[in-house]
Amino acid sequence: MRTLLEVAIYAAKEVGEIQRERLFDEMETESKGEGDLVTEVDRLCDERIREIIRAHFPDHDVLSEEGPVGEGSPYKWIIDPLDGTLNYAHAYPFFVSPLVCRKERR
Repeated sequence: MRTLLEVAIYAAKEVGEIQRERLFDEMETESKGEGDLVTEVDRLCDERIREIIRAHFPDHDVLSEEGPVGEGSPYKWIIDPLDGTLNYAHAYPFFVSPLVCRKERR
């Protein structure tokens, strides 16, 4: 069983590879609001992070910009699969993939 930190590092490396591979590809963007873009890479990374978390901690909840959150687990992963989408969409290599897991106090 991997620790929370090990899973977070593994997920960050996995989506980092997706982002590096696709950085200079042409991609369609959608607007979630004024100045708030989403790309298919955002969605791919979101899904990959969720797959990794489910594989290691199937009972944990995930809060993400790109999808719903489960309810009921004291453990909640908070992810932003691609923070800096505007930079990414313009192939400007200043972006990150933050994710964290915290245990809620009940």
